[in-house]
Amino acid sequence: MPRKLKQGRNPISRARMGGVTISIQRFTRPPYVCRLVMRENGEITQQQYLKTKDEAETLKAAWVAKTTSTGAKAASSITNADERNLMGWREKLAPYGKTPADAVAYYLAYLERCKTSISVLALCDKFQALKTSESKSRRYLDDLHYRLGIFCADFGTRTAADVTTDEISKWLAGMKGAPQTKKNYRTIIRSVFNYAVSLKACAENPVDGAFKPTKADTEVGILKVKQAAALLCAAHDRPEILPAIVIGLFGGVRDAEVHRLDWSEIDFESGFITIKPSKAKKKSRRLVELRPALREWLEPHRQISGPIWPAGERGRILTEAAREAAGVTPWPHNALRHSFASYALAKWQNAPALALEMGNSAPVIMEHYRELVLPKDAEAFWNLTPSKVLRVDHIVPPETAPSNSSERRKNAKAA
Repeated sequence: MPRKLKQGRNPISRARMGGVTISIQRFTRPPYVCRLVMRENGEITQQQYLKTKDEAETLKAAWVAKTTSTGAKAASSITNADERNLMGWREKLAPYGKTPADAVAYYLAYLERCKTSISVLALCDKFQALKTSESKSRRYLDDLHYRLGIFCADFGTRTAADVTTDEISKWLAGMKGAPQTKKNYRTIIRSVFNYAVSLKACAENPVDGAFKPTKADTEVGILKVKQAAALLCAAHDRPEILPAIVIGLFGGVRDAEVHRLDWSEIDFESGFITIKPSKAKKKSRRLVELRPALREWLEPHRQISGPIWPAGERGRILTEAAREAAGVTPWPHNALRHSFASYALAKWQNAPALALEMGNSAPVIMEHYRELVLPKDAEAFWNLTPSKVLRVDHIVPPETAPSNSSERRKNAKAA
């Protein structure tokens, strides 16, 4: 015998159609005696209060008919393949605690973001404009323009919201260059996509979980004497960058500091280059000695004032061409500064003075550069003056570092 339910809690009648339930419930607040309720997946989607039970039954029949008709039409459009796909999607999403409905909601949100997103090229342009307005240094802006130009060559036409972590990882991993170079690209691209997130052009930054290059623990990379001589010959054929090359090689000045250096800060009379606090990495003034090799390379290019480093991307292009012409591949990280420190320490054996000149500490100098080169190699390095490098074959073998352009023409005629 069925259990008798409590008065007032039982529906007078109920109809179920799939996930939809339509029920007539008692209601005791005059003038209404019934409430007609439609629920879909447990949630009330429609309800109406009625004065008589007959009115409620009539309206209920109409709701049932309409729901049945709508459901039948929807059901008739579902194929067996749709049902199999749905079951497959449920199984794949179950381990993550998600349903096909969650997947649809996520994808719809993604499509909405794509409507408001912008191309990678437009994003990079906006980012560069922002950094320009923040009065970033010329070197930073030039570097930013160069690296983003390479990135946009592959991703420029893509929508920013559509770029994936996997694509970024493959791009970084497949890039030619040292790990530090890849890390520099990753840092800049990550900043660009952080900006995209702030613009709501992306839901999240795809670079956050992307491949992160790690620098292997290796010895400090320096140029051998023959490599340094070959680089000097290549730079001699590209006079716009020669001063910057020799200041780094024979003065140990950091690349970023050379890019900010002006000819007015090189005092040939006192024999020192002044690195001002505003241009130094550690914001402290220091003096760099104009040793004989450095002075001899700079004298023919001497100017009263003006930037040492060429404007725009020309300096970078010429430097890469000089490295390639010298045959120094791959290029060791910070090779000019590291070479200077190693050969200077080997020749003069004075770590505290060298540390002061380089804007570093004596323990760092001793840890990284002690006994990296032999005294005889140090002597040969500091003898790489223009008169010897451009003429003496035993310092610069013809097969590794050709002589200057006039001598090459002379040799060609003789041959």
